[in-house]
Amino acid sequence: MGTEDKTLFCFCHWGKRNKVLPDGSISYGGGITDQVIAKTCINYNDFVKAAFDRLGIDPSDKILHFTVKFDRSELIRLRDQEGVDTLLQFNDGYAHVYASSLEKEPYSRPPPGGKKPLIAWRSGYAP
Repeated sequence: MGTEDKTLFCFCHWGKRNKVLPDGSISYGGGITDQVIAKTCINYNDFVKAAFDRLGIDPSDKILHFTVKFDRSELIRLRDQEGVDTLLQFNDGYAHVYASSLEKEPYSRPPPGGKKPLIAWRSGYAP
């Protein structure tokens, strides 16, 4: 399933305290927030590297989640290229990405192949 050419401004959050508001949206408090620009052509490894680099945290033992425009209360695990494609396809203009520790998410596991994802840096991308 392909996605249209688009660019998203991604709010990246770490050290969070999320609270679901009555309207179903997620309120973020505490921690740090930074941004990453994601374009249709970005691959999973580049996106993960950019998000963790901008937040200034080590990606080992961490996991990413995101929301989609039609349900801001549901956190979806970002674990592969299909997740990045879904992030791009089902958000318009901006998106929220949340980093959390696997210790706080005991039933979550990093992508297959070890705790630390293999990161490939593409020369055309500047965080």
